Amino acid sequence: RDLRAEAYAKHSGLLLALSHFASQDPMNLAEEIDLGIKGDYVSEIPNQAIQWSAMQCYQSSDFSTSARFFKLIANNDEPRTTPKEVWRYLAKSLIEAGDAEAALPAISNLLDVEENASWKADALLDRARALYELKRFGESRKAADAALQLRPQGRTSAHLRIVSGDLHIHEGNLGQAAADFLYVIQFHQDENLKPLALHKLVKVLKSQSKDTEAAKYKTQLASEFPNWKAP
Repeated sequence: RDLRAEAYAKHSGLLLALSHFASQDPMNLAEEIDLGIKGDYVSEIPNQAIQWSAMQCYQSSDFSTSARFFKLIANNDEPRTTPKEVWRYLAKSLIEAGDAEAALPAISNLLDVEENASWKADALLDRARALYELKRFGESRKAADAALQLRPQGRTSAHLRIVSGDLHIHEGNLGQAAADFLYVIQFHQDENLKPLALHKLVKVLKSQSKDTEAAKYKTQLASEFPNWKAP
């Protein structure tokens, strides 16, 4: 490829992409996919390799690259031909990358085919998050409430309560917001969501002039999560 790129760039790139996928080498595979995009032969790299690479990027918090790769294998014309996981993590990547508007069609495509109640709640959570970022608060509340009605468990439940709490703050229901954040603190041990709930609860209590309670939870936050930094 170095000596005669005009003749061998494509064929070398395809072989290298397959090799890096087989050896589970995410960094080099991502580089080959980008070269495939530039060289206009990325469509010949197997979808499985692109999906695996996109997922590795997502897990390493490279959300822009993850979204770019998932888009390569998402069929907007025939969305049912695309695996549900592609729509799910394309939406999540776009939200994390700050493109909430672009995430909404992916979420709609996912909800059209998702039958599992837990995963449907997760998709509705992402819809609520995206709509909240777009300041479409009424629609966000509808999505969050629909997700909560499915009684999700674990991290989905905790994240929904935080979104619901944020919406209650916007709606002026500070007591209900505090209850949502307190639910996460009491019943979930997620290392990212629990300190976030503590942080938000402290702010709500301070806004209600409940300084003693606020100090209590601020101390808990510093004690349990000393290295956590507010977003």
